[in-house]
Amino acid sequence: MAPSNYKTADWNSYAQLGTDTSPNRVYTSSGAAGSGKSAMLLTAPEPIWVAAFDTHGLNRVGKQFKTRPNGTPKDIRVSRYHFNPRPYKTASECAKAATVVWDKFVEDYRVALKNARSIGWDREDIGYEILRYANWGDLQAQAKDYGPLNQELTSLVQEAFMAGVNLGLLRGVKEKWDSVYDQAKGKRVGVATGIMIPDGCKKAPDVVDVTLFHRWDEKEKCFMTRIDKFPNVDYKGQEFPNMDFVTMATAAYPDSELESWQ
Repeated sequence: MAPSNYKTADWNSYAQLGTDTSPNRVYTSSGAAGSGKSAMLLTAPEPIWVAAFDTHGLNRVGKQFKTRPNGTPKDIRVSRYHFNPRPYKTASECAKAATVVWDKFVEDYRVALKNARSIGWDREDIGYEILRYANWGDLQAQAKDYGPLNQELTSLVQEAFMAGVNLGLLRGVKEKWDSVYDQAKGKRVGVATGIMIPDGCKKAPDVVDVTLFHRWDEKEKCFMTRIDKFPNVDYKGQEFPNMDFVTMATAAYPDSELESWQ
C-alpha cells in the first residue's frame, strides 16, 4: 500500500523560487598563517563578529584592515575560544571541558546572527577539533562517527544563510598524503606529496557559495587569492592580488547591487 503521508501536502503552499540574488555570501577561506584570510574577512560589511578559535590571529592583522578610510575603528566584535586537552586525564573529563567551550561558541554565534552583518570563524579547523574533543574526548574515531559532527557543523553554516548574514570559514592548511606501494616493505605506505590542502571539516566546502585559497606573494609583496568554487564561472581558477570582500561578493554575483556590500 502506498504511504498516506502525502495527503497532507498542498501544492499551493510551496514557496515560489525567487530570482533575486542572495543577500549574503558564505565562503571558506583557506591558507597558511599570514596569507590574508583574516585581512579579507575584516573588509566585509560591519558590524563584524569573529569567533577567534585562533585566539591571537586577529592581533597579527594590519591596522589598515581594522579601520575605515577616515581612520575610525571598524565595528569589529571578537569572542575568543581556547581549549587545551592536555590537563585532562580521561576522555570523559576532556569531552566535558571541550563541550563547555563549544556550547559557549554556539550560544555566542546565534547572538551574532541577530546583530552582525558579517561573521568569521577564525579558524574553522580549530573549532572543528574542539567539536571532536567535545564528542569523543580525543581526535580519533571511526569514519562513521563523523556523520553527526559534520551535520552539526554544516547546520550551523546553514543558519547564516537563513539569517542573511555573511559568513567566512577561515581554515588552515595541511600536507596531503598519498598511499603508495613500497616494494621493500611489501605493503602500501603513506607518502607526503608536498601539496597543501585545506584543513577542517571536509563537508564545509559543500555547503558554501565560494571557496578561496590564499597565499602571500613574496615577490609582488601582496596577498594573492585563488578562486576555486564560485558561482560566476568566468573567474574560477584565477588568482587576484589583494582581493577584498566586496570585490569577491560582486564578482560572484555580478547582478548584485554594490551598495549591498558597503
